Amino acid sequence: MNQQDEKDDGVLASIVVLIEWGGRKPSSTFYNRLHSYGLYSREPESAKAEYSLMDWRASRKGHKKSDAHRGLILQEGAIMVSSVQLANDIAGWAKAEGCSFVHIGHLVTKEFSMSAKDQQAFESLQKNIGKRGPKRQAEVGQYVVTCMSEAKTYQVDLEATPFQCPYCGGSNIVARMGKVNQFQLKFEGTPEDYWKRTRFASGSFEVPELMSAAKSPHLLVPEVDVPNLLNMPISLKERCDEDLQTYWHLLDIAYCVERYSEIQRLDGRLLTINSYIISGGTRSMSFNPPANGVDLLDLAIVDGSLAEYL
Repeated sequence: MNQQDEKDDGVLASIVVLIEWGGRKPSSTFYNRLHSYGLYSREPESAKAEYSLMDWRASRKGHKKSDAHRGLILQEGAIMVSSVQLANDIAGWAKAEGCSFVHIGHLVTKEFSMSAKDQQAFESLQKNIGKRGPKRQAEVGQYVVTCMSEAKTYQVDLEATPFQCPYCGGSNIVARMGKVNQFQLKFEGTPEDYWKRTRFASGSFEVPELMSAAKSPHLLVPEVDVPNLLNMPISLKERCDEDLQTYWHLLDIAYCVERYSEIQRLDGRLLTINSYIISGGTRSMSFNPPANGVDLLDLAIVDGSLAEYL
């Protein structure tokens, strides 16, 4: 299973899950779980033998195209070697055999484990995905789903309580029934206080829509710590001064990144540094996150466009 985000032509920044089944075939339940996430290895509900599998995976022909960016199940093969030259040789052999998809790159893996908190969240996720029978009518409706990994909020119509982000597919979400909050851009007080008033108007973090013709949020300022943005380049600071929505966007990202697990934050920083170097970046930066606050590298984990300021 490969969760990808295309940076440049031919380059994939990916999180790869390698699974060895010990000669057994994966159960249908396992594939049903992957399908719940919008991940497929072949065209769903199709007995056709003739079609381009990779073309279908890229375009999601016959399935929801909104899931296409989430990832691919690559069953052609996953081979781990310790030599770059051997990797190149194997890739060459695969191409010579007419393989339609060959990528090579560096991969850091570790044995998977879950904390007690992770286990509790996973068990809740299993209950939601494994539900059978008709949907409860009370759960059908419009939902506001905030992805705490992306720092974005979506409004979606669903038949059941959401268990994953409608865009990235991750389960690190906050959801409620209703519509996305809409607030006016004009405000009194500090930008930081207005960020708190608009983001926590419904009790938990959400990213609202800000527009000229809309209501004003409650005057009470929630008791929430504003993230500390560290070592921002002058050009980005000037952009924030000119456009407060950019500043609030950075605060949204910082708030979510501060709630990442330690390993999630380190993994994100490592992937961002790797993408930066592959794209030709030369500036040195610290792999370790700051002890108190969020730096530009943290922000670029979520918003890749900020890498131009690194």
